[in-house]
Amino acid sequence: MENKYDEYVFHAGMNVRNGLTLSDSTTNQLSITGGFTTGLTISGDGTTAISVTNGFSGTNILSLAGSASGSGLAISGACATPVNITGAFTTGLTIAADGTTGISITSAFSGVTGISLAGTGSSAGINISGNHTTGITIAAQTTAGVAVTGATATGLSVTGACTTAALQMGVSGTTAGDFIWYGTTALYKVLFDADGDTNGAVYMGADTKGLMFKLYGDTTGCGVFWDPSTDTNGTLSIGASGGSKGNDVLFYGATNGCSCKWDQSEDQLVITQTNAATTGVERSLDVSQTHTGIGASAEVFRAYLTTNTIAGTYINAIFGKLDLATTGGVTGLAGVICGELTMPGGAIAGGVGTYAVFEAEINCPTSYSATVPIHVFSINAWGAAVTQFDQYGYLFDLTGVTSGSGNIWYDNQKAAPAVEEFIRVKTPAGVRYIGLYNANA
Repeated sequence: MENKYDEYVFHAGMNVRNGLTLSDSTTNQLSITGGFTTGLTISGDGTTAISVTNGFSGTNILSLAGSASGSGLAISGACATPVNITGAFTTGLTIAADGTTGISITSAFSGVTGISLAGTGSSAGINISGNHTTGITIAAQTTAGVAVTGATATGLSVTGACTTAALQMGVSGTTAGDFIWYGTTALYKVLFDADGDTNGAVYMGADTKGLMFKLYGDTTGCGVFWDPSTDTNGTLSIGASGGSKGNDVLFYGATNGCSCKWDQSEDQLVITQTNAATTGVERSLDVSQTHTGIGASAEVFRAYLTTNTIAGTYINAIFGKLDLATTGGVTGLAGVICGELTMPGGAIAGGVGTYAVFEAEINCPTSYSATVPIHVFSINAWGAAVTQFDQYGYLFDLTGVTSGSGNIWYDNQKAAPAVEEFIRVKTPAGVRYIGLYNANA
């Protein structure tokens, strides 16, 4: 041992049995400058490997500036706590160098907790500010890879421009662990199951343990909100009430140009379909209902328009249009509205009911007193070539029936001009027949 300027240099190592106290205000209290494989090794089974208490007032708790050692700090003993930081420091641990791995806990570690932050005075439990490829790598099979249990201001703070990811769970293409966020109430959690549904699955809460979910937009009050506690089974709200807080919702189909859109600015649901099929039946909207109850009424589709003002030039509860464009057509029958009634394969119990393909109901309440015309149906032909309808149009086309006396249609085979055919109708007075002439003059 040599004494140079009140500092001690050890050439052959040192064994301290009862501790070591360095109180002189030298530049380095303890300096290890040799090219050792390990700068400092603590292998005893002590309670605390290194303890820096509140009495220390230096700039750096622990400074490792050498470049020749294999490990800056190696702790190999089965200590209860490998590194214990108990002081009220501004930053518990700072890694600012541009190393490959900020903190690495390998498979040789057999402790219960890889990193334990139990202090209450630090602003950040772990602060990583260097441009590391990986901020923290945990490769050991510990009970908890990183456990932050103290009431720190920030449990884990990553502020550096990490090149790969600020926080990475697992490696692409390899088996990864699950990720769990627990709520304040027991059994309420967010779970990422790494191998759930083969490729992974995210669970918000659990069965009967719903969690509120809010996804906000740029405008105040706008967003997607899931409230599991409302309306018995929960409520999913797109936007919010109060005006100008709606959201557009888009559902795209497998074919380009096909979509279903809720347009919040128009307060309108728009279904758009492009159909290039050459076989089968293509539908833009298919609504079906199977009625299994006895005694209840049913309506598959209901369009209800209410107005208490004088509207414009027209008003419709349902509007249907078939546009054949320039060269459109059909090899069979084209209809703007098709009604089809299929009667049962057997008798109707009790022989009750009246059945109609088209039902027109006109309600004139007690206070109604107007004298305007009311039509069961109205035909309005228009267009530059409307004379084509004058020549080839028909009021209706009756097919599929058989002539017979008393039938819905009867061809009496009279010579023209004469009432040759009859169509059966029903009035309040009973069954009546409308005569049809076989000549127009």
